[in-house]
Amino acid sequence: MIQDQQKLTQDLLSLFPNVIREMPPISASETDCLVSTTLCLYDPTWPKSSDDTKISCGPRGNTGTEEKENSLMKLKLLSNEGRQEEEQYGVSTELTLCTDPWTIKKKLTISDRSRQNCLLLNPRTVHSHIMRYLPEVNQKMVQEGSGLTVDVYDHNTHTTHQMLLTKLTRRGSYVLSGGWLMDFVIRRALKAKDEIGMYWDLSDSKLHFCVLSRAPTRVGSGSVLAVPSQAPIEVSSGSVLAGPSQAPIEISSGSVVASPSQAPIEVSSGSVVLAGQSQAPIEISSGSVLASPSQAPIEVSPGSVLAGPSQAPIGVSSGSVTIASYSPLLADP
Repeated sequence: MIQDQQKLTQDLLSLFPNVIREMPPISASETDCLVSTTLCLYDPTWPKSSDDTKISCGPRGNTGTEEKENSLMKLKLLSNEGRQEEEQYGVSTELTLCTDPWTIKKKLTISDRSRQNCLLLNPRTVHSHIMRYLPEVNQKMVQEGSGLTVDVYDHNTHTTHQMLLTKLTRRGSYVLSGGWLMDFVIRRALKAKDEIGMYWDLSDSKLHFCVLSRAPTRVGSGSVLAVPSQAPIEVSSGSVLAGPSQAPIEISSGSVVASPSQAPIEVSSGSVVLAGQSQAPIEISSGSVLASPSQAPIEVSPGSVLAGPSQAPIGVSSGSVTIASYSPLLADP
């Protein structure tokens, strides 16, 4: 029986001699029977030239971190080159999603609102955002000549004005003069600590202007009475007397008395006597404000004051107010 099987095997080998002989020997070890699960993008048996880079299918280790560091170094080098190119040619190579157009900002000072009729600008800011965009001829006019006339567009009022850009040789600063006082300080009612913004537009060669923020309004101690058809009244201390259709009156401290009476009226501290209305004093709190039907603005000094068309002074103590009639006294709140 065994001899028959061996003979059958030999017969089969004779039928397929090449296939059987080229098959590798089967190993009994378990390690040769393992199947690799490593993924690779190429077949190692593919033909390749000698200069092809070697591709590894094994674990990469810290290769990803090294490549990321190399890419960041390249970006740093490019940014440094961009800065050098920007300084040399005056062209920016950096891309940004959003930028503030008002590259020149300043909070106005008292000197900017004076009669000198000029706006003082920082030399470094002017050189970075205005001078480098001007032709060489215009740059010489600003630095050495009588100045350069520039168009200034007001974004708030949509008007165009002209001012003179010059450089102060002594201080090295730049100033905008010409129509600064009339066209901007007075026309726009600019005050100290108002913040303005400007930038130079290359497309139309204009200087654009805008009031970014206003200075906060300060109200000190004392009370303020707003009269109908009158502007808000600002005081530093003390009380304010404002007559109907009259300009606001500013005082420093003390009390205000308004009365058309012909004789002096004696009142005590913290009380009010209404002439022609009642004989008993009316108690009021300190810091009160009354309106008088006087025809002219009343200026008062510290202490007790009588304001009005009366013929004789009215003696009052601190914190009291005397008035003539009740009808025009107080405005609507």
